Amino acid sequence: MTELTDQQERVLRFIAKHISEQGAPPTFRGIAKNFGFASTRAAQDHVAALVRKGYLEHRPGEARGLRLANALNAAPPVAVPIIGQVAAGSPRDASQLPMGSLPFPRELMGRGRDLEADLFALRVHGDSMMDAGILEGDMVIAKTQKSVTHGDIVVALLDGESTVKRFHRKGGETLLLPENKRMKPIPVEGRELVIQGRVIAVQRFYR
Repeated sequence: MTELTDQQERVLRFIAKHISEQGAPPTFRGIAKNFGFASTRAAQDHVAALVRKGYLEHRPGEARGLRLANALNAAPPVAVPIIGQVAAGSPRDASQLPMGSLPFPRELMGRGRDLEADLFALRVHGDSMMDAGILEGDMVIAKTQKSVTHGDIVVALLDGESTVKRFHRKGGETLLLPENKRMKPIPVEGRELVIQGRVIAVQRFYR
């Protein structure tokens, strides 16, 4: 299969998640709204690229006739290593002890690269990301990468302490933003910031 761009990976994961949770793919309008596209044309272009590259199949004549390619449906889950906890609140001392693994659907991963080796999972401690749907006890799955873009949710070390926040870089200012109206942005100027990865998914288990 042909390698995907980062945006195509995000669209594929959104479509796969929608199919898994709703039993049907999202509309082009739903895709455009989720990603903030100005029109449905951008959503159509991304879907067309995913069909062309073999990640989606389109059934002509059917409304919302998209489905994951057969090869994706048949793929076994990936075992993502759990390496500790991450703070969704005030940064806390990093914990990188191995804690087993987490099964993760391959259809929610990008393709064309050895992404399986690049994924890791962390258990969330705190509620600073609650408005982004990341709650205490959730498992975040992240893709190891040092370079991220404005608006990404990241796992980061700030002065050696681990945290998960939204990355903000605008007008020369860099901040780590909580998604909780009660909490203030964290400035990083003059502090040691190390990006460990970009959050690509959240898993929640009910007991």
